[in-house]
Amino acid sequence: MTGLGHWNIVHVDGGSAVSAARRRDAFRLEMMGRQLEPVIIPGGPAEDDGLRAGDSLQGSLPSAVIAFNDRSALGVMESLRAAGLCVPEDASVLGFDNSQLAQLRFVQLSSVSSEAPLLAVAAVDRAVDRLEGRGGPVHVVHDPRLIVRRTTAPPAEAWKLGSNSTSLATGPINFT
Repeated sequence: MTGLGHWNIVHVDGGSAVSAARRRDAFRLEMMGRQLEPVIIPGGPAEDDGLRAGDSLQGSLPSAVIAFNDRSALGVMESLRAAGLCVPEDASVLGFDNSQLAQLRFVQLSSVSSEAPLLAVAAVDRAVDRLEGRGGPVHVVHDPRLIVRRTTAPPAEAWKLGSNSTSLATGPINFT
């Protein structure tokens, strides 16, 4: 998001969901590393959680929202639309997981893919290896991948200032 010119970015937390603490910590570290204030608001893994989080943003809308997952991001988008705002013109929204919902033509949610199918294959391969007595525990890591669709764009103020930035990121995205 910073590569698009966003600096007022909010993370909608995943609550007690699996990976929520890691994603929250990664967001905080990434923002601090870029000398930006890490703003984290309560959320959760479901659409209703994102809807409530989006409603709470109405008083001071950030230029970008990074949601815990795609379902939460859809709730944020619905909240913004219900308030008469447009995504990404008024605020960019980024999800996580690259779910089937994110890929729907009428949604087209930009999302971070954790490459779940590759992780599943690796997990099965490691389980088979262990059952057959080949090797011990192995730590498998796949880098996440940014899937850019229609919900992210440079902030409106960047266009007003004449920015023509098309860069999508200035460094690796460290959400895991």
